Amino acid sequence: MGAMSVRHELSALSLGRFEVAERRVVLPDTALDLAWVDGRIDVIGPMTVARASRYRVGQRVELLSVGSANAAMWLGIPLSELTDMVVDLRDICGERARWLEARFEAGTAGGLVGTGAPALSRAGAAATALGRGATVGEVAAALNLSERQLTRSFHAVLGLHPKRFQRIARLRRAVAAAKAGASLAGSAFDGGYADQAHFTREMTALTGAPPRAILPNVGNVQDATLRLG
Repeated sequence: MGAMSVRHELSALSLGRFEVAERRVVLPDTALDLAWVDGRIDVIGPMTVARASRYRVGQRVELLSVGSANAAMWLGIPLSELTDMVVDLRDICGERARWLEARFEAGTAGGLVGTGAPALSRAGAAATALGRGATVGEVAAALNLSERQLTRSFHAVLGLHPKRFQRIARLRRAVAAAKAGASLAGSAFDGGYADQAHFTREMTALTGAPPRAILPNVGNVQDATLRLG
């Protein structure tokens, strides 16, 4: 596949640049990240729970976040093979790795944000609906699938079970609201939680700490990061 077709396939959600802070932790994520660090590109699969940063303090990282459906299409493999994993992009596809490395080296990776055609697959449609707050039952019915069928196919392609995908998407909506200045109660409402107590329980379950410990330290750009302790 030539560079031109690859360019049109890859559509990123955002590009973040940061220097790794001490005890940096990254929130669960439905997206796949392509991290440019030390001259290589790490593929960071969908993450089911919060995790400590794998990079050393002071290391400079550029993080291109790609929606799960588009990432699966661009990589040509199901994201279930990458869940909670970090691998070198060259181990998946050397040609695409070299093409993207050239973009990072030239400082033009940001041009991939919001470009290209959306993934129109059934899994992509399900991910979009779940990310906007639809329930698993509603999505399954809209796609004429049983919840069991949806769960099986969704996990195979996008690396997360639909209910876990929904929980993570909801958490990140609430965190985004908090970053924009909303109160805990407002963040819970914007995220789609029943109430603030529900938000607290979910944040603790997925990250190991309650909102009051995390939200004051939420970090940079697209990647919701925090420092604990």
